[in-house]
Amino acid sequence: MTYIVNAFSLNMIDSQEFPVSVNVMPLEIGLGYTVMDDGYGDQVYFTKIGHYDATELVSGIGHADTCNQLNELLKGSQVYWSPNYKMNRVSLKLKKGSTVVVAQYTGPRLPEGTTVLPEGANFKFYEVTICSLGEV
Repeated sequence: MTYIVNAFSLNMIDSQEFPVSVNVMPLEIGLGYTVMDDGYGDQVYFTKIGHYDATELVSGIGHADTCNQLNELLKGSQVYWSPNYKMNRVSLKLKKGSTVVVAQYTGPRLPEGTTVLPEGANFKFYEVTICSLGEV
């Protein structure tokens, strides 16, 4: 199970795992597709974040407004399946080999209840993997 979170903290690493290396890779949003098993072979599109199907990521996002903004960003006119993230405040304890997808908001501080990102604000996506010390 891979979580999507809105921030990464060293507190997310299980303290029994130290020392560790943290590998951070940027991810892009894109489209994936599957062929429907309905006899017609129709292609159905879904949102991808890097190589991840966005609908298969489990929310570890601690703010409802962030979930709403991500859901809006990740749906598109061609997309049949898009994520429907819900606020889910979880305490993650990542072990070596664990990965999370971080949806990092960049922009001015948002007032409570913001439903539309201000101009120039966006999300950048990263894959964060906990590795053995020296491993990349």
